[in-house]
Amino acid sequence: MSDIFISYTNADRPGATILVGGLEQQGWSVWWDRAILPGKAWDKVIEEALDNSRCVVVLWSQHSIRSDWVRTEAEEAKGRGILVPVLLDRVNIPLAFRGIHAANLAEWGGQLQSPAFAELVRAVSEVLSYDTSSALRAAAPSNDVTPDIAVAPGAEQGHGRELADSFAPEKPATKIVPAIAAFDGAATVTSTANVALVWLEVSVEGPSLVQVMARALDAIAHVNVEVLALSTTNHSQGFSFLVPDEELGRTVTALESELALELAHGYVKPIMMDKNVGLLAVVGEGLSGRPDLPGRILTAISHEGVNISAIARGPGEPAIAIAVSRGGLERAARAARQECALGPG
Repeated sequence: MSDIFISYTNADRPGATILVGGLEQQGWSVWWDRAILPGKAWDKVIEEALDNSRCVVVLWSQHSIRSDWVRTEAEEAKGRGILVPVLLDRVNIPLAFRGIHAANLAEWGGQLQSPAFAELVRAVSEVLSYDTSSALRAAAPSNDVTPDIAVAPGAEQGHGRELADSFAPEKPATKIVPAIAAFDGAATVTSTANVALVWLEVSVEGPSLVQVMARALDAIAHVNVEVLALSTTNHSQGFSFLVPDEELGRTVTALESELALELAHGYVKPIMMDKNVGLLAVVGEGLSGRPDLPGRILTAISHEGVNISAIARGPGEPAIAIAVSRGGLERAARAARQECALGPG
């Protein structure tokens, strides 16, 4: 099995040769049709190599956009979610593949330290990491399997039984009870003022919102910045997120580097920031059983005259993150606590 399969046309062999050398210097195994031995049926060899590769790099050029073989290989890779397109020339990629961002090597001279090649390396690394993660999940024990543990009998405590870990008897015992009483509503409301809001919006001519979001979050992760909350909107091609305010500079620098090409061509609109915000978090398992509560909390905050910048809540998650103006954070927290019947806090 090879890490990378290169799809290209013979007319682009010089560029493919340089690219293969660069990818191999990253420690990856690369298959391309130079590996076909005499006497082998080349179409069967190519099909087998394609099936056994973890990532497919398709080289789009003025020649390959007219190649049925390259299109077929690209379609196979796209269907498996392992396609990484590369532009060798400034051409229009076939329509079926334009939704996937392509690394632009049209003016690349083979320098391994160039931003264009670095972008390609990140894209390939991401595909290969997904493949590895899937393999690890497949090899992991099923969640239905209970691991072997040593438990010492404990004393009866009311309607439950306490079980102690015999390997760590000094640790608190686990209490086994018939059922846990459900909690209706929020358990707590917390707030912090030390945050900053970052907003990115994609133009209609640019890459998809999902692609930009994935690349932006990956770039932020590479500089070890924690994303506190993430929010998208239905009415525009944009998303926003909160980071610690002391990390705002590193966050913007990482985004500008990762999305330099898109920002330069207007595919991604200029990055917007707001340090005049605070983060309000409403937490509690009971939120999933109270679909009315989030709306009531937001209404209560708006009645206090506090501006709401962003709202984040995943399906089924026992928390709501709300970005509000920093000057109104205390009033917003008080309103949320009162609406949740938690007292003044």
